[in-house]
Amino acid sequence: MQIKPFTIESPVTDVIGNRLDFFERVKQDYPDFAAKNYFRRLPDEGLMLYRIQKPTGVLRGVVGCAAIREYTENRIKGHEHTIRKEEDKQVALLRSRGSAIKPILLTYPDVPQINEWVVRFEAEQPLLFELQFGAEQHRFWAVTDVADIKQLQKMFADYVPNSYIADGHHRAASTALFAQGNNISGLLSLWAPASQLEIWAFHRVIMGYNRHTPATILAALLDVCDISSLRTGAELPGRAHQMTMCLDNKWYKLDWKTDLMPQNSINTDVALLNTHILGPILGITDVRSDPRVRYVEGISGLSGLQQKIPTGKKNIAFAMHPISITDIMQVADAGLSLPPKSTWFEPRVKNGVIVYPF
Repeated sequence: MQIKPFTIESPVTDVIGNRLDFFERVKQDYPDFAAKNYFRRLPDEGLMLYRIQKPTGVLRGVVGCAAIREYTENRIKGHEHTIRKEEDKQVALLRSRGSAIKPILLTYPDVPQINEWVVRFEAEQPLLFELQFGAEQHRFWAVTDVADIKQLQKMFADYVPNSYIADGHHRAASTALFAQGNNISGLLSLWAPASQLEIWAFHRVIMGYNRHTPATILAALLDVCDISSLRTGAELPGRAHQMTMCLDNKWYKLDWKTDLMPQNSINTDVALLNTHILGPILGITDVRSDPRVRYVEGISGLSGLQQKIPTGKKNIAFAMHPISITDIMQVADAGLSLPPKSTWFEPRVKNGVIVYPF
């Protein structure tokens, strides 16, 4: 994998007033903020190290530019379809800003040599700046020494043949489109080892029974799932190929029947749910646009899902188990795509903490 240095801009933290407001607005207001000198540009091109410390763990990543051809030749692999209308919208933003203000989050199987190099550099080199977002601490180091840059480049070239998009499919596609008529170094990217990413599911709340009753829904589900009552109440699924469901204020555990999951194929719970339950039983054929489908980020936990289930109305909630990073990589390697709202990656990168001006 080719990782290229870039012109680095970072926020001038001591002149920013309301930081939450600043980083919320920077997506639209970057040109105005840049004109007000809210960003500073490092004198030399370089790479950056980016560490996000959360109560649940730490992510240590490397920020640089990925060569466009790595993306167009599918060495940077995605697992989601993109929508051309959204790509065009983001191309227009790139053109108006003249900058990329948020890196694409890429991941790869852990490489001990890279992990050790990053930890050692952080311990030995001065911090460039840091930001606090709630319980999260975001810290940044500039890598501008030519020898250091070459060491990192060699390790990525030797040990990382492919990268996988965790977050930023539309940013990647739109940057590749923008690059066709503009001279840019590549895709602003944050490479993070797979073991340091948190993957959460998206739960589903379905409004309405599609002319069914709770009894007929349970009868239809028996064709595709083994069902057991959860007498202790609500809980999340404990493994892949298992869901929990709230129907008529009662909770059930659903295990997919094995004949629905052929061996030597990638069977994701979201795809199985869409194919065998949402479509044929609940009449939902377009999960992107059907207003009956509401999504709940898995990071909000079981309580977050319960709060999204309307009381006194006909609805069904499905709690999903997170897909594994191995399955995500297998899907991408096979040239396939996951259904919409299959994954939620943590930690999240804020707009404007690292900027690449074209």
